[in-house]
Amino acid sequence: MKIIITGASGLIGTSLTQFLAEEGHQLLLVGRDAARLRNLFPDQLSCSYTDLSPELLGEYEACVHLATRNKDAGGSLAEFQGANVELLSDFCDNLVQANVPQQIYFSSILADEDGSSFYSKTKWQAENLLLNLSQRVPNWRLTILRPAYIHTFTYRGKLTLLNRMPNAVSKRAFQILAAFRPVVSLDEVLQTVDLALAGTLPVNEGPVVLTSQQKDNPFYALIRWLIDYAFVFAVLCFAWLFPILFLLIKLDSPGPIIFSQQRVGKDGKLFMCHKFRSMRVGTYDMPTHELPPYVANKFGQFLRETKIDELPQIWNILRREMTLIGPRPCLPMQDKLLYYRNKLGVLSVLPGLTGYAQVNKVDMSEPKRLAAMDRDYINRRTLLLDCKILLKTAFK
Repeated sequence: MKIIITGASGLIGTSLTQFLAEEGHQLLLVGRDAARLRNLFPDQLSCSYTDLSPELLGEYEACVHLATRNKDAGGSLAEFQGANVELLSDFCDNLVQANVPQQIYFSSILADEDGSSFYSKTKWQAENLLLNLSQRVPNWRLTILRPAYIHTFTYRGKLTLLNRMPNAVSKRAFQILAAFRPVVSLDEVLQTVDLALAGTLPVNEGPVVLTSQQKDNPFYALIRWLIDYAFVFAVLCFAWLFPILFLLIKLDSPGPIIFSQQRVGKDGKLFMCHKFRSMRVGTYDMPTHELPPYVANKFGQFLRETKIDELPQIWNILRREMTLIGPRPCLPMQDKLLYYRNKLGVLSVLPGLTGYAQVNKVDMSEPKRLAAMDRDYINRRTLLLDCKILLKTAFK
């Protein structure tokens, strides 16, 4: 396959160029400094942006866009827009004229319209520029990749990617770093580009986020396990107050003290979720946002507002049916939410007593938006984010 690559002189670009060359693809490397590209890759065809023409590009089938002004470069908004948006726009004009059909754009997990940095804002602008082009240009196939951090280290006096360090050091360091910030392995990034070139990833849609998602990370799993059981222990330390709660619930309205309801857990398995009863006996099973206000008893309203009604779920945590932080479990009847959660892979993790969507005031009345936010949490979850969710839950 004939492929154009921009930004090939960066650490990731260097690895991707070597990978694609070893796969047997014919490459054209485009950058500001053609001499540097020729020095780095003497066996590959290179040229500068000023040397481009539709005739030169016309024989190529795909382009991988890696060129960017990095977040650590500094500079004004205009400088970031010039490098990340305007240069890309001019380059795409040549691609459109040359009818290069496939585009793979490397964005960033930081891309955000309201981002705190010029880098995140301009990467979001570049995504939208390309998405608009894909809607206007016939036969364009656009895949946007949003990789998380791919860490670099100084190893033996040389800046190198984490994946190029010895395996034992690399794996241990990756797991610890992944627990504190969203990361992705270089190998996964390279394999994803390979899948995109093969046409097996979505095109002309939203971005594909690349993160480890804390899969098979024993360090993150251990700390989360300790947090779960520290919470259970803290609740049990106040168990002497439970008889008072039992009495107040009983005095408020007749019925059982504990309310148990079937919910959907990890991998779609059903389990019984337990709460202190806050509603009158005989209330229909329905999502919380659909309940009329009069079904809650007076003390139950207090329990719900303070989240004390959720405390019996420590039993679900002990049974590993739930965890402290994760997507809130829904009812089996919530078909729309289950559809979106299953589609987005949200059911691959344990549901939580509190969650990212809930502290951001997104509830089950917006199933598509809620599922998207749940997926966003899974992609970005770290110990730091989990701590922020706990603090927001406690003090909101």
